[in-house]
Amino acid sequence: MSRSQRTKGHTYERKIAAFYRELGYDVRRGAQAHEAVEPDICGRNSNEAFPWWVECAHYARGGLVFRKFKQAVRDTVRAKSKKPVVVHVHETNGEDLVVVTLEHWRKISGKGSE
Repeated sequence: MSRSQRTKGHTYERKIAAFYRELGYDVRRGAQAHEAVEPDICGRNSNEAFPWWVECAHYARGGLVFRKFKQAVRDTVRAKSKKPVVVHVHETNGEDLVVVTLEHWRKISGKGSE
């Protein structure tokens, strides 16, 4: 991984940490290592105070998840829907994932204003 890629990743982690601080969580960027012992974003004093294991990834070009998300956004605009976009993703023999925007996450996390 190049220095610019690491810098881009660190910058994005700081942005996400700031997002969670706005929601009232006392968080910091986690210690970075090849084998994680803590998430990218974790509680400042205790991981128990922060209820999620947050991994951050910033991509120049997105794969299937990003394409499906963009398709859903486009379709909601076309349908004149105000519903937030949620994309469910499943990799064969993998986990089911749910992808939402940061703004939607702010609302459903119970910490943001409605």
